[in-house]
Amino acid sequence: MIIAGNELPDRCPENCPHRDSFALYGQNSICGRCPVFCCIPCDDDGFCLVEPADYRSDWAKEWAEWFKNGMENAPELLLQFKEDKE
Repeated sequence: MIIAGNELPDRCPENCPHRDSFALYGQNSICGRCPVFCCIPCDDDGFCLVEPADYRSDWAKEWAEWFKNGMENAPELLLQFKEDKE
């Protein structure tokens, strides 16, 4: 799935370290910030919490790297948007 220009899984990977933990619940949950959770359709009408194109690009990039590099620790998600200077 392409989210904010980044390739991410279409669904939560079976080996995600947060999949079967307390991380799924609450406003401060890591899963509540995950683009896979936020951008997949929640119902038959295609409703999702955040449209893939509207998800924060800096967070999507961080998540894409996290998934690609083995899902260790937690992604570093800055609260304030920080544009790439590249």
